[in-house]
Amino acid sequence: MRPFTLGKLLSLGLILTILLGSIIGCGGEAVAPTATSEPTQAAKPAEATQPTATSRPTEPKSTETPKPTATFTPTQTPKPTDTAAPPTDTPTLTITLTPTPQPIPAEMLTQITTTYMIMIMAQMNTEMVAEMARRVASGELSGFDSLGAMIAVSAFIGAVLEAMPSKTPPAFWQPYWDEVEAIHSAVAGLVKRWWDKEIDSGEVLKQIGPLKESLVSALSAAEERLAQEYDVADARELAQVREEAMSAVQGIFPTTAPSEQPVATPDDLQSGGLGLSREAWEQAHAQSGTGPGPYINYDGGTYSITFVDGNLQHLERNYGADQPSLADARSAGALLIPADSQLVRSYSPEGLPELIVDLYLSESLKGRFESDVWIEGEPGNFIIVYGVFGGKVPRIVIGTGNNP
Repeated sequence: MRPFTLGKLLSLGLILTILLGSIIGCGGEAVAPTATSEPTQAAKPAEATQPTATSRPTEPKSTETPKPTATFTPTQTPKPTDTAAPPTDTPTLTITLTPTPQPIPAEMLTQITTTYMIMIMAQMNTEMVAEMARRVASGELSGFDSLGAMIAVSAFIGAVLEAMPSKTPPAFWQPYWDEVEAIHSAVAGLVKRWWDKEIDSGEVLKQIGPLKESLVSALSAAEERLAQEYDVADARELAQVREEAMSAVQGIFPTTAPSEQPVATPDDLQSGGLGLSREAWEQAHAQSGTGPGPYINYDGGTYSITFVDGNLQHLERNYGADQPSLADARSAGALLIPADSQLVRSYSPEGLPELIVDLYLSESLKGRFESDVWIEGEPGNFIIVYGVFGGKVPRIVIGTGNNP
């Protein structure tokens, strides 16, 4: 990732400075060998022993061989030493490198990298919520895919909510960190309200837009501030890191593509709800918004529905203040299931005596779904769950499989 590239660049700058300093030091010592190499010419005194002609012994006077000594005078010519002087001038090049910005200390680099990545995750969470709401509202995301997306996004949000209080940004970043944390908390609250069915995907889309803009603005300001503080990072480079991360959001969510060849047409199934195609269901019911995750609300919230493979797989019948008895609720439930449904048995889950579960089998339902929707049941199984509180039933839940 780029933040680590930035750290490597800083470390590389430090290493180059050290290496350059050592090279300059070696250059100064290299002057000495050039001076000592000259005395090799002093071997000429050996040539001065040419007067070895012993036929003239009196001439040893010419032992005043000052000529060899004269050959030393060239050695003292400071010119070789002068030629070595320029390398000693080269340190001025080092001085031009020294003013480069000091590298960020290792502990500061870790702090910056960690907090920056958390802020990027906060933006990713915001983008994911916006994308999920858009796809749910358009019908691109539904069924188990939508439910799974909601659970996954909530987990990411929870991780950032947990991480932010335990991390401390550099002092110059604190204002931006606080702003990102506040915006991300607002996004988390928005998702919770969606999950609790207080708002639908349309309202999420309406509120998430300004939050996205504020978050982008805060992160851009944080990047600019880092670049000014250390003069080592181009804010555009850091922004590119975020852009690459955000571009990945599009591919996170699976899209529930409508089946090109429906397993069964609406006319093939006699049902008041479960197993019907979306088209057949919406001929009799008006969509009134979206609930949390995969749910789509109809008739002012009376029904909350999920579709899988284009057909109704899960249905909730919600009652307001006028709640029916168990007997009346069962009569209402019978109108929402396939006509060939056969009751297999009734039971209450262990530890939940207030729940009454009726398990059914429908042969016509078996061919309605390509996906495996028969959790803990056989193909064709479905259940109706009644929650009985004070003799009244506030809600009926109908779904495929046998998993209350």
